[in-house]
Amino acid sequence: MNCAEEKFFRDQGQVHVWIFDLSGSDRALEHFRRQLSRDEIARSERFCFPHLQTSFVVAHGMLRNILASYLGLAPAALEFAYNQQGKPRLADAGCRLRFSLSHSG
Repeated sequence: MNCAEEKFFRDQGQVHVWIFDLSGSDRALEHFRRQLSRDEIARSERFCFPHLQTSFVVAHGMLRNILASYLGLAPAALEFAYNQQGKPRLADAGCRLRFSLSHSG
């Protein structure tokens, strides 16, 4: 992954907030699942309730699509690393794009 020349960084210092519904059709869920890593799929399958599995897949699929649009990459090409608390970041240490995924409501 090459984050050195992201179009996003023309607008340094801006914060973008994205809000989306975590429910999804079967078609949307399959689309997002194909973009997730093996680890993300395994994590989604550990939820006991189907609605929580759906929320996880949609949230992580949307995150991949949003980040990919900023970076000019395919959503499935993104690689994540995680800190000790499980907070994700882009695995490319040279990438300046920062994000946070949260759920409410």
